[in-house]
Amino acid sequence: MINYIVYFIGDLSLNSVILILLILFIIFLLFSDILKRSSAMKLSKPIIKTELICVRCGFKYVRNFKEDDFISKTTGEKCERCGGILRIYRIYSMEEKRVK
Repeated sequence: MINYIVYFIGDLSLNSVILILLILFIIFLLFSDILKRSSAMKLSKPIIKTELICVRCGFKYVRNFKEDDFISKTTGEKCERCGGILRIYRIYSMEEKRVK
């Protein structure tokens, strides 16, 4: 096996061997960079929150988004302070914190 490798390299000039090694090194760098980027670019699912406000006392309450939520919808939920009706004030998303 070693004789075959020595025979093969013996037929090539030094410039050809350097060129082949350089091409292999560049291919290695490209693949390692692609693997590093693909692991760093994982998409995280956003956290969607709904902010409710009491129409009587103005108390604000935040909860997780529900499928049928929309702005200015009067929910069947009651205020924790005064027992008034809660209305959806705004809906927003938050980025999930990544742990490194």
